[in-house]
Amino acid sequence: MEKKMTFNYFYGTEADQFSFYRIPKALFTDSYFKDLSSDAKILYGLMLDRMSLSIKNQWFDDKNRAYIYFSIEDIMELLNCGRNKAIKSMRELDDETGIGLIEKRRQGFGKVNVIYVKTFMPEKTDEKKFGEELKKFKKKHKLTKKEKERVEMWAAAGHSAYDTRWWDELEQEEALDELLHGLTDKQKEYVYSHCMNWNPFIDEPYFDFNRLDDLDLKNLPTFEEEEEPEIDLPF
Repeated sequence: MEKKMTFNYFYGTEADQFSFYRIPKALFTDSYFKDLSSDAKILYGLMLDRMSLSIKNQWFDDKNRAYIYFSIEDIMELLNCGRNKAIKSMRELDDETGIGLIEKRRQGFGKVNVIYVKTFMPEKTDEKKFGEELKKFKKKHKLTKKEKERVEMWAAAGHSAYDTRWWDELEQEEALDELLHGLTDKQKEYVYSHCMNWNPFIDEPYFDFNRLDDLDLKNLPTFEEEEEPEIDLPF
């Protein structure tokens, strides 16, 4: 067993000379966050601290929103925990699987997700606001019929039309439809069964475009059913 260290007291204003991670009091005092685990609250504080790197490195998107890079390995190291706990803490904060204090954006296979850390002060959102945003968005952009239908569904589900994840999803679907054009239903089923993957962060399946590289779409099995030979009956 390692020898126990002896720590000194703080005297006067000495505490001000040290660096600290800061966790908002609201995460402990507001009833809305009462079900959030201590690990998730600490992780949120670590992510807030990482935001200083965003400012230093000018990590802003085209809407001037700051984002960070924070991998599962980073969480494991800083929280001194296993992979499962790191993933669980991330999911608690995520907007799709948890309370909504962070939002992840995929960058592609093998790349670390971009993470938007959101303010712990809830934004006032209501149907009227989303409706007004939807009108402005449709007026500003020339949308196809399919795009209009999708953004209307997105807004009706309680999202801002300017949160263009709906557009990214639609573009992926259209790209996939174009790739699979001309295939039979059974060939499409074969492609889907090969390319579906599991995202542990949101606990949902997704179509992994990288797995398409394993397939030759022009030379897929035909899956044609063999016709049963006709039997000559004696009558």
